Amino acid sequence: MIAIAAASPLQAADPLVAFGYIDNDDLVDMAIVTSPTTITVYLANPDGSYTVSAILSAPKTQQISNIGLYDRDGDGDLDLYATSPAGGTSWYSYTWLGNGDGTFGPRTTEKWSWPKGRRGFF
Repeated sequence: MIAIAAASPLQAADPLVAFGYIDNDDLVDMAIVTSPTTITVYLANPDGSYTVSAILSAPKTQQISNIGLYDRDGDGDLDLYATSPAGGTSWYSYTWLGNGDGTFGPRTTEKWSWPKGRRGFF
């Protein structure tokens, strides 16, 4: 399992992409934000082409601003997460648990906020 690079846009037109071994075949797969609320997952083929394995959606009113891959549930399969602003210091966090074959379970959504006056991660 590996997850390589997650990108966040400086402006809405910038692409968002995350790379990793989504289907555990040692070929680098990718998840790309293909519309403001849609993530398309592409699995790499040995010939260098890609095949769509999943199309994941956030709520229509919540534009995705960040994505990444990591093993959230500790099962050895990469899971996909995304975030979108919820106003002020609040964010929505979306998680799709990976099945290890390029498919994902249903989206879970959490809303979180920084304490008033706090900035950054530390």
